Amino acid sequence: MGRMSMKLGLTIMLIILLFIFGYGAYYTVGMIKALPGITPEAVKRISNFIWISSFGVWLLLTIFTIITYRLIVGPLKMFLEYTKALKEGKELPEDRRILTFPEIIQLKNELAEFRKLLVENLHQLSNDNKKLVENMENIM
Repeated sequence: MGRMSMKLGLTIMLIILLFIFGYGAYYTVGMIKALPGITPEAVKRISNFIWISSFGVWLLLTIFTIITYRLIVGPLKMFLEYTKALKEGKELPEDRRILTFPEIIQLKNELAEFRKLLVENLHQLSNDNKKLVENMENIM
């Protein structure tokens, strides 16, 4: 529930910021239109630039917020959950556990063995296919 409320809060904040940037752009364009001696073509170009840059700033802020949430808040929550479980003496579920260095090395070695077996099987399959093609050619 905590993750959902945080995501909901971030979404609401970003929507509010979109309205703030939109109103700021609207207000700025209105002020530019009120300037004496400015042509309608210049107003159009300047207002387009302001609208696009305002939306661009909001989009960059949104991307930065999402990246910050993914890189900082998510792992921080997981770390706090892990330390809380350690203090209470509980074991975390397998998918929520933080691996120790020896476990990482063991997984790396198992992955290397799996890759080696996969390559051997692919070579064997390739050889079998070559023999099959040769047999088919001999039959024809």
